[in-house]
Order: sequence, then structure tokens, then C-alpha cells
Amino acid sequence: MIKIDFSKLWFNFQNRNKAPRLKKECSIELQLKLKKMFRHFFEGFDGTEKDSISKYPISIQKFQITKFEIYEFPDGHIEMKIYLCKAGLLIGKNGRTINDLSKYMSKVLDRNIMITAEDSKLWE
Repeated sequence: MIKIDFSKLWFNFQNRNKAPRLKKECSIELQLKLKKMFRHFFEGFDGTEKDSISKYPISIQKFQITKFEIYEFPDGHIEMKIYLCKAGLLIGKNGRTINDLSKYMSKVLDRNIMITAEDSKLWE
């Protein structure tokens, strides 16, 4: 016969939302900085440097981005989830483009950045 301690189960049920959150949303300043870096990586300029040349000359309008989710973790790394209609353009052949973007942002900010692309399913 199995005994179940319902007092512990009830305590865990009551305190389920009081657990510490591992990730939190980044500040607005950091979000804007990451979005400018994203644009600079593909278009070659961020609004100030007009004659800079990019390795991946793609207009960010072609990605049809619908949403950015940017989270910061206690250990300092950043997770960036991008919802877009054409995820294949961002991922690139064998994931080369998204990996280069992640390396570029990590190098500039001197923090580990993980980028994931997800289909927004806007037209389904």
C-alpha cells in the first residue's frame, strides 16, 4: 500500500507561483541595442554609418518579422527569440547565418547570446 502525504502536495500547489524565475525580460535600452545590432548585421548600417558594408546584404523587411522576445538570465547570457514569416532566410544554409549573427552580437556585447528563429504562422 502506498501512502501519499497530501499536506506536502497542498503546500507545493499553493507555492507554485512563488518559485524564483530563471529568466527576466531585458531592459528597453538593451532591447533597442540588440535590434539595432540585428539591423546593422544584415543591412550594413544602423542609421548612422551609411557606407558600411555587410557580409549578408539582406533587407530586414524581407524577413517579415512579427515579434522579438528577449530574455536575460541570472548568469548573464541572453536568449533572443525572433518570430518571423521567413525563418529559412534567417537560419541560412546549415544554420550559418544565424550562427554568425549570434557570434557577432556576442562579440560586440561581450555576453553569450542564443538566438532562435520561429515561424510566426501569421498566414496559416
